[in-house]
Amino acid sequence: MTIDTAWHRLVVSLIAALLSLAACADPHPDSSSPVREAASEEVSSDPQRAGSAYGAEPTRTPAASIPTVDAPLRPEVMGEESLDGAEAAAAYIVDLMLYARASGDMTELEQICAPECAFCDDVRRMVTGLEAEGSVVISDGFRSRVQRGSLEYDTVTGEAQYVVILDISFLAETTYDARGGTRILEPYGLAMGFQLEWTPEGWQLHDAGQA
Repeated sequence: MTIDTAWHRLVVSLIAALLSLAACADPHPDSSSPVREAASEEVSSDPQRAGSAYGAEPTRTPAASIPTVDAPLRPEVMGEESLDGAEAAAAYIVDLMLYARASGDMTELEQICAPECAFCDDVRRMVTGLEAEGSVVISDGFRSRVQRGSLEYDTVTGEAQYVVILDISFLAETTYDARGGTRILEPYGLAMGFQLEWTPEGWQLHDAGQA
């Protein structure tokens, strides 16, 4: 099974969808969850200013409430070298990607990324870009199903590598920008492949991409 090692098509499609779709704000945010405030801004009457960077005018809300997001919990089964452990690690990596977009925190993901992991490089660039714009992306979560899991061996080195393919259904995502705007991306699905290795430090991700 060949995984798209560049992974750019997935990242580009995600960013393009998040930034280009017009969305509506939630006028009644959940007041029970902790929030942080985004600066409010009146909508410009100049169409070249209002939403021009995104291709559509965003919904504006006064002091839009941005929910805070807790770091995902590491599954216990990740502590073992097995197909179950590899499959749990793959789903955990998806969770960490969503958490990084929401919080800017890649600490846990960095511990799993192998030095040559192109997927991790692109997630870093995506998170850095969001931070530079003053934007965050809050996801309602995801559901995943294992399409395939296998243990394979490098024909040259003989090293064992686990390949996991997940069918992922992402729930709705909301982008909050620095000007108080919000955009909602409706649920979508895709298949992702992960190349993982078990090491003395635990699972390491060598690459991931759209399968």
